[in-house]
Amino acid sequence: MRRVLFIFLTIDLSVFCLFGDILNDIRRAIDFYELGKYPQSISLLTQLIQIPKIRNNPEHLAVCHSYLAYNYVMTENIEKSKEEFKKLLTLKPRIKLDPDIILPVIVTVFNQAKTEFQQYHIKKNLWPSWPYLAVNGGLIGVTVMAEISFKNKEDAYDALVPTDPKELFDKRAIAANQARKISNLFWGLTIVSTGTSALVLVHNYQLKSKFLSFDIERIKINPWFSGHGLTLTCAF
Repeated sequence: MRRVLFIFLTIDLSVFCLFGDILNDIRRAIDFYELGKYPQSISLLTQLIQIPKIRNNPEHLAVCHSYLAYNYVMTENIEKSKEEFKKLLTLKPRIKLDPDIILPVIVTVFNQAKTEFQQYHIKKNLWPSWPYLAVNGGLIGVTVMAEISFKNKEDAYDALVPTDPKELFDKRAIAANQARKISNLFWGLTIVSTGTSALVLVHNYQLKSKFLSFDIERIKINPWFSGHGLTLTCAF
């Protein structure tokens, strides 16, 4: 029993220590950036984003991608910087950089990446609404005409008097019933089409709200094993 407990405690403490090392490495990469040692910061961050514990933690991964992007801007590698900003936006699509804190050149590159990111995802995921609306409009028009036809045939049947021939009663009753069935069919199709069009419009609205509405968001690291923790609010 003691041996099992000892093994468990050993494994548990090793996990805490490993996580602490990861946080120290992130802090070290940030220090490299702040000291202008961009190649060292890029090298360390590139290694860190391959670690499963970081890849599975959106906050840690967001910090790594953001500082990789900063480093690439400072080394004038704009395309790689945009790639990292887009990865950051994938994790946090509502984020934006605070121009009062971040260097203007970095904010400019971020805004360019944000625009490309928005255009790509909206174009990829936006549902074309005009076919649905066109079909819905056509169905509404046909439904109105079918309803008018039904009412006319129903009125024609109601206008009959008892002295009219039985064949005329039967003929107008059949015509009215057929018109009613057609009208009901188009009413059903119109209701389904209207619901589908509404879903498309709601989807597109939510998509645009997601990618076109950006807020300043703070990225924080909340470690398991840290005396004071590490909060990178200075980055955003």
